[in-house]
Amino acid sequence: MLGYLRKRIEELLSSIAAYLIRINVEPNMLTLAGFLLSLISAVFFYFRNPILGAIFLAFTGIMDVLDGIVARKGGKETKLGNVLDSVLDRYSDFVPLAAIGLAKLADWLFIVLAIFGSMIPSYVRAKLELNIEQSKVKAKTIIGERADRIILLILGALFYPIYVRSIDIVLLIIFLFGNTAAILRLIFNLDNLR
Repeated sequence: MLGYLRKRIEELLSSIAAYLIRINVEPNMLTLAGFLLSLISAVFFYFRNPILGAIFLAFTGIMDVLDGIVARKGGKETKLGNVLDSVLDRYSDFVPLAAIGLAKLADWLFIVLAIFGSMIPSYVRAKLELNIEQSKVKAKTIIGERADRIILLILGALFYPIYVRSIDIVLLIIFLFGNTAAILRLIFNLDNLR
């Protein structure tokens, strides 16, 4: 859905990535920085400041894009980096959502649904990549990707001061998009799974 926006953001961040490569910044350091920014975002959400929570969540998303660009363009892609990125992305998805729930910025039912909607697309993709030759996996990029979820959560947080149910609505959308992504990935890859 918003994957096209990720390409635009990558274009904008390419000069920053080139500089980071030049000064020999490791992509894993950017991954860790992104995770720390998600923790800061969670702290702001927990203390009921959704605007600052959204701002730091945006920085988390920027780091998520930057670590990938630096790894690819800097020739620093590693198995460790791949796993570290995936694991910390899951934590970075979970922690702000938990903080939103603890702060009662959204109903716990929607928090649980959004957590499930955040985890299932990545899980299905990982299982497909284990069972199908990676070059043959279809629908690697689809609605409900992490970038989509971050942007939706940022929008919900920014609108919270105007409409207190905005985060609930966004969490429900994240649940629907995530499950749609999982189902579509399975459907697109049925032939290769048989």
